[in-house]
Amino acid sequence: MDKKTLMNKVLSGGGWALTGKLIFAAASLLINAMLSRLLQPQELGTYFIAFNIAFFGSIVGMLGLNQSIVKFLAENRRLAKYREMQRAVQLVIGIALLGGAAIFVLYISFQHFLNLNLFHSPLLEQLAVPIAIWILCNMFQQLLAESFRGLDDIRFATIFGGLLSNLLLVAALSRYFFTGHPVLSDVIFLVNLSILLSIAISLGALIKKLRNLPTAPGQRSTVPHTAEAKRILAISLPIMVSAVTLFFLTSSDIWILGVFRDSDEVAVYGAATRLIALIALCEIVSNSVLPSLIVTMNTKETLPQLQKLGRIVTTISLLPAAAILFIFMLLGPWILGTIFGSFYQQGYWVLILLSMGRVINVCGGANGLLMTLAGYQKTLMYITLITSIITVIASILTVSSLGAHGLAAVMLVGLGLQNVFMWIWVKKKMGIVIHPDFPLLIDEARTYLDKKRAQNVTNVN
Repeated sequence: MDKKTLMNKVLSGGGWALTGKLIFAAASLLINAMLSRLLQPQELGTYFIAFNIAFFGSIVGMLGLNQSIVKFLAENRRLAKYREMQRAVQLVIGIALLGGAAIFVLYISFQHFLNLNLFHSPLLEQLAVPIAIWILCNMFQQLLAESFRGLDDIRFATIFGGLLSNLLLVAALSRYFFTGHPVLSDVIFLVNLSILLSIAISLGALIKKLRNLPTAPGQRSTVPHTAEAKRILAISLPIMVSAVTLFFLTSSDIWILGVFRDSDEVAVYGAATRLIALIALCEIVSNSVLPSLIVTMNTKETLPQLQKLGRIVTTISLLPAAAILFIFMLLGPWILGTIFGSFYQQGYWVLILLSMGRVINVCGGANGLLMTLAGYQKTLMYITLITSIITVIASILTVSSLGAHGLAAVMLVGLGLQNVFMWIWVKKKMGIVIHPDFPLLIDEARTYLDKKRAQNVTNVN
């Protein structure tokens, strides 16, 4: 892949991803702002806990298939094995159906025990079935979206990765500003309905796209389905373990706060976490553009080119992330009060600490993608597991005495440790270093503009 093709791919795919995710973020923020006014703080705190349960359950139920499908589709697309691509999607969806059924049954069976011993919330227990359905909805929404990413369709991956369902949910919630306040069960029903509509549309689009793949020169595999499923799971399961441990590193804070503090404090903390999603958006260019490139460029000859591209993309991602952090530092209380209401202004320091952690993740996130898709998912699993255990233990020891502020500080340190470990490992084992590089970005931008200028002069002459 030549340099011009790489830059076009970054600009085109990154542009789609960034535009789509900006709309997604705006819709997410609007949803949470609406909920902060439609629900009481205690209900909103319960919603945030339910959201995390659904998110965690979908991670476990997907079994890491959402990332491995990108790898399988990209590899087979490079080799023009189109029938293998169709087969991989069918197998992955079949395995996901089994994983989804298992996680549904497990949650329904154990939610009473968990609620009785941890969250002590009668409302969560009443919502057991809707939350279990929410888990399944999240699973298949992400799995179908990542299938499009593996097919190198960044546009549909962005639309069906949550953008469409969020826009549908905004429309559904809007009616309550005219008809009265909903209860939490109404909100979760609308969440599930919005995602299910998105899944139905994306499944139809995916089937059509797979049917339109060329039938040659790919050959039908002679490998039995069971053997192929085992190969998929051998790659997927370590990714799932890494994702689970990463959840505890980045998202278990809501659970820990819900166990040791009251629902009002959970609501304030949850509101701050919704704002830092704006910084997480800055990782979208990396997460959308780099996966297929990593799979196709993971050779000794192309690693230097991959390092250069990784640095450029990481630097581009850091620019808006740093700008958002600066705005939060200046206007945090006003932003929290305007979006969520004056009650939530007390989350200012939580917002700043968590935002700093996300900026660190923007700087080092490409290293995690590289390890996952270059075949080092087990090493990433160990790194994430160690840092997650340290972070969770420190969080539990801290939250009772220092509350939300202490918890946010611990999450910041935990993310920093994970990114440092990943950076060191990639440098030592793969011989490349991916981090922000502003001089490189400036040089590449200058070269690109000079070429465009020379091209324009040639066209005029």
